[in-house]
Amino acid sequence: MPQSITRIYSSAFYNCDAITQIAIPAEVVQIDKEAFYDCDSLKTITMGDAVANLGNKLFQGCDVLENVILSKSLKTIPNSCFADCPALKEIEIPHEIYGGVTEIKNEAFKNCTALTKVIIPVTVTTIGAEAFSYNARTTIYGCRGTYAETYANDGGFNFVDITNHITGIALKDNDEEKIVITRGTYCVPEFEYLPIDTTDVLTLSSNDTNIVRIQNTNRIYGYANGTTSVTVTTTGGLSYDFTVYVHSLNSLTITSQPAKLTYNYGEAIDLTGLVVSGTYSDGLTESIEAYEVTGYNPEQYGEQTVTVTYAGKSTSFIVTVLDSRVAVASISITNLPKTVYQKGEAFDGTGMVVTATFTDGTSAPITGYSISAMNSLKVGIQTLTVTYLDPVSEQTFSTTFNVTVGTGGPTLSGIAVKTMPSKTTYNIGEIFNQSGLTLTATYSDGSTQTISSGFICNPMELTTVGTQIITVTYSGKTATFTVTVKEATQPEDHTHDYTATITTPATCTEPGEATYTCDCGDAYTETIPALGHVDENNDGKCDACGTQMTGGDHCKFCGKIHNGGFFDKLTGFFHKIFAIFKR
Repeated sequence: MPQSITRIYSSAFYNCDAITQIAIPAEVVQIDKEAFYDCDSLKTITMGDAVANLGNKLFQGCDVLENVILSKSLKTIPNSCFADCPALKEIEIPHEIYGGVTEIKNEAFKNCTALTKVIIPVTVTTIGAEAFSYNARTTIYGCRGTYAETYANDGGFNFVDITNHITGIALKDNDEEKIVITRGTYCVPEFEYLPIDTTDVLTLSSNDTNIVRIQNTNRIYGYANGTTSVTVTTTGGLSYDFTVYVHSLNSLTITSQPAKLTYNYGEAIDLTGLVVSGTYSDGLTESIEAYEVTGYNPEQYGEQTVTVTYAGKSTSFIVTVLDSRVAVASISITNLPKTVYQKGEAFDGTGMVVTATFTDGTSAPITGYSISAMNSLKVGIQTLTVTYLDPVSEQTFSTTFNVTVGTGGPTLSGIAVKTMPSKTTYNIGEIFNQSGLTLTATYSDGSTQTISSGFICNPMELTTVGTQIITVTYSGKTATFTVTVKEATQPEDHTHDYTATITTPATCTEPGEATYTCDCGDAYTETIPALGHVDENNDGKCDACGTQMTGGDHCKFCGKIHNGGFFDKLTGFFHKIFAIFKR
């Protein structure tokens, strides 16, 4: 994720199943609701400590989420923030030495079925309804005598005391135990304390608010000149006092100019070598590092005054920006905006790119151009003019493009497959799956559009082994592509069960053919022997084909003469039936 991002907006990564882990950049201060809702592959989240605000349902429904590190700047865990995260096993509600989360809202961890360990700091004073669902399996870790213990006892949760109070504290790297502040500024004191993994938080209080005031729990603000003390108190009751001296800044002086004072057009300022000193009301002079620099514009050539400011005082130095710009030779449109409009429709310049070619042969996109007006009620072709004033040569350049205003929009000229479907190999008999298939639609004005739904594919049932053509139809236009169809694979323990079908019946003199087919697709054929002539009524002719016969003809199945009598006729009949159905 880019480091320049400061806010992640609502639903930004909603249902993005491809995300497996996310590291929130250090510059992000806010993440809005449902930004990572239902990301089913998201397993790890690491937040930078600048994140101060989270939205509702932020990570709800993340099925495999296991590892979560929250920002220490958070004050609230919002509604349903981690609801329905069944893989989440433990969570540490964050705090740091000056404070932490104070409220866990309704259903924040509802239905987290694997959640067994929750660490709740001393700062938490409110936990909403159904914030945690399973008191029988979830253990609350917290400090005795705090809201965490009360909540655990009232809700039937197991409670484990992890109290670890501070036993020693002092200003870090400050043997004088004294902080000097310029009036109108603030500082955040740094402490060293033991143990370093304490569960305590610190509270600062001023012993004279006419001189020093405490802002945002941890900032010591110099309100007026003078000396007072500030008391720091730990959750465990340990107190420590240190001195704060406030004096006024009388003047600011540049004691060493920056090494670089001349710049090319567009070049960023370089403050290397700059040394700024301040002189105070008590005569003290010291180096200043927390100054602000304003007034430099890399796109304004000539001399510029750069101002250095600190605690209401300022000083300045001069830099020069050389005009190293190259003049424009011509401009052209390298990407057109929308060019076909309905009558009454307003012009839309979205996507338009104008490129300048410079006198040195280089080119680059430009901004700051103007476009002549389109008459949205005038039907027909209109020519619009793009105009650009070159700030280097102060010459005006122009180019044109056409738009069409009509009573109807462009028509569909044709379609083509843009992205093949996700599945392109099938077993015979399977149904075609068009997931992943996208089309490129081309219109009469030359514009194109990606189509991902609303089309029809045929055939849907794949019945031909080998390469099968699929025809896709959209708004009366068609395109084709192919898929591969294979024979179905038989299970190793498959037993054939054949069904017989007579494909060519046998005659008296010609053999026939029977086909035997299994449901798995396997099949084979067998020859049916010729039936032979049969004269059951002893008229001297074959009963089936009428061929003239001589008395006493032999049965072709057993060799016996069937020239009369009931049993002879019956025997010949069964011989014929046996021959037909013999496999």
